[in-house]
Amino acid sequence: MRETHNAQSGIFDFYSKHEKAQELRRLSELLDQHPVFLHVIEQDFQNINVKNTGARGLSLESILRCLLLKQMLGVCYEKLAFNLSDSRTFARLREGRSPCKSSLQSTVRSISASRLH
Repeated sequence: MRETHNAQSGIFDFYSKHEKAQELRRLSELLDQHPVFLHVIEQDFQNINVKNTGARGLSLESILRCLLLKQMLGVCYEKLAFNLSDSRTFARLREGRSPCKSSLQSTVRSISASRLH
């Protein structure tokens, strides 16, 4: 079963004073206030077999936030993977975790287009 939320933010997670970082902070607050978005995409991951052993996959929260970043930046998955090193706080990625482009592509693309309208 894939986690819905990341249990806790790291103590070093913060947003810089940069205009774009503050935009992400505001979007993050909006997403926190409307958890219904996670329940909408959750349906796309119910049939995906996630094992209880090995490394934990991205949470639904992180997958949705990665999708939003990809769309906002208008980048390919390879560039998204690079940009996530700077946007780890927004995407709520666990400490030391930065997904590769193939992992991003397979999980983010699991969200059906009909759910995004």
